[in-house]
Amino acid sequence: MKVFKIDDTSCGICFDVHYITGNYKNINIRVNGSGVVTVSANRRTDFDRVYDFVWSKRKWIYRNLQRVVTRQNNFADVMRGECLYLSGKKIPVSVKKGKGNKVVLSDETAQVTVRNTDISYVAKVILKWYGQLTYVQRIFDRCVERCTFIAHVPHLSMRISKNRLGTCYPSQNKIVLNSLLAAGEEHLAETVCLHELCHLIYSGHNKNFYTLLQKVQPDYKKYQKQAKEFFPSYYNALMQCGQ
Repeated sequence: MKVFKIDDTSCGICFDVHYITGNYKNINIRVNGSGVVTVSANRRTDFDRVYDFVWSKRKWIYRNLQRVVTRQNNFADVMRGECLYLSGKKIPVSVKKGKGNKVVLSDETAQVTVRNTDISYVAKVILKWYGQLTYVQRIFDRCVERCTFIAHVPHLSMRISKNRLGTCYPSQNKIVLNSLLAAGEEHLAETVCLHELCHLIYSGHNKNFYTLLQKVQPDYKKYQKQAKEFFPSYYNALMQCGQ
């Protein structure tokens, strides 16, 4: 891997690009949650072609870098280990050293007891704690009641993920939801639940699927966009604690 710079002084755009080669078919650009720009290309691709491609996408890349900065600023206190989110509300975090690891909500404060008070360790304890909450289960149960088109209540399981908010397995009558849905506002979690429940009827994202989703959640477009912005950013903030 090598690093090269894109510097467009006329637009005030300047950033580094991490360049990797391999058995890739196309030239691909990625801006991750930490603001690192990566371009990958086939090892036989001429570097000038790669550079020109990145240059042509410089304004798009810069807009994404600005979004990363905004998200990092919005979650700066999370990255410092000072707070966490629950149901869209910012909850102050109080950390103390103890024999075990646990999170207890008390007087609108999250009291975190940990064996290791390192910020990154605390963040991992908080991530695990989300998986122990019944908050998402309760929202899911309410959504099931709204979806009168469901013949059999699906099995629900939880996991932590950066980008995958939910997955539906119609043949198994099973839905997997991201435990971090508990961090966001209730209507965001509801929209994800309803989205996956509609997949029990229509496995693909076709017209019939979106017609059904809009019937049960008229504002799904707005809420899906908010969910795709909030949850990955919050996940990144927790993972970057102490860095």
